[in-house]
Amino acid sequence: MPSDAARLVQGLRDAHDRLFSFAAGMDAGDLERPSYCDGWTIAQVLSHIGSAAEIGRATLRAALGGQEPLDQAGRQAIWDRWDAKSPAAQVADAGASDDELVEALEGLEQEQLDSLEVPFGGRQLSAAELLRLFLAERALHTWDVEVVFEPSVRLRPAHVDLLLDALGTLVPWYAEATGYAGPDRVAVHTLEPGRDFVLLLNEGVSLLPSGPAGDGVARLELPAEALIRLVYGRLDTEHTPSEVESDGVGLDELRRLFPGR
Repeated sequence: MPSDAARLVQGLRDAHDRLFSFAAGMDAGDLERPSYCDGWTIAQVLSHIGSAAEIGRATLRAALGGQEPLDQAGRQAIWDRWDAKSPAAQVADAGASDDELVEALEGLEQEQLDSLEVPFGGRQLSAAELLRLFLAERALHTWDVEVVFEPSVRLRPAHVDLLLDALGTLVPWYAEATGYAGPDRVAVHTLEPGRDFVLLLNEGVSLLPSGPAGDGVARLELPAEALIRLVYGRLDTEHTPSEVESDGVGLDELRRLFPGR
C-alpha cells in the first residue's frame, strides 16, 4: 500500500495535470484577468506555482544532500526572475517547472520519501508534511483560477481527502485571532467526508480531532472542502455552499479569524 507521502505525490501529479490542462485552454486575455487571489492576475498565480516549484526542487535537492539550502537572497532572485517574464512565458514556463518538480518526486523510491526530512520555516518537516503544503498550495491556487470561470467550483475530492485530516497543522499558520469576538470553542462537523473537529482559541488557535459535540456548544457544519477554503481565507459569502450551517458562531466571525494570506 502506498504511504502517505507516495499518495501525496500522486495527488500532486493530479493537481498539476488539472491546473495546466485548464490553463492550456486560455487565451491571452484570460491570462490577464484578475484571479481570486487578491492583486494577482491568472498568469501571476501560475507564475507563483512555477517559482514555488523551482524553490521546491532546490529544497528537495538540499534535503537529499545535493546542494546547500536556498537562502532568502536565492529565493528572492527566483521570484524576481519569474516576475520579469511575460504572461505567456509565465504560464508556459510554470507548467514545465511544476512538471519537473513532480517528476523528481515521482522518481524517488518510497523508502527515500518516507525517510526524508526537510528544513522548512525553522522546523524539520517529514516528506508528507512538506508535500501537503505543496498540494494545498496547488489545490487552492487551482481554485483561484477556476472560480473566475465557474463560480460554483469546489476543491477536487481527492485533494480534500489528502488534506483534511492534517488541516490542524496548518491552522496556527493561517489563523489571526486579533479582532475575533466569537466563542473560544467551536465544534466542527464536516461532510464528504464526515469528520469531527474542535476549533479552540486560548493562547493560540488550534483545530483538533474530536468526538461529536454535546449540547450548548457552538457548532459549524459544512462540506470538508469548504472548511479547507475557510482556513485559507476563501469562503466569502459569494462562494459559501448552501450546506453550511452554524449555531452560536457567525460565519463573518470565522472569516475574520481566517483572513487568508
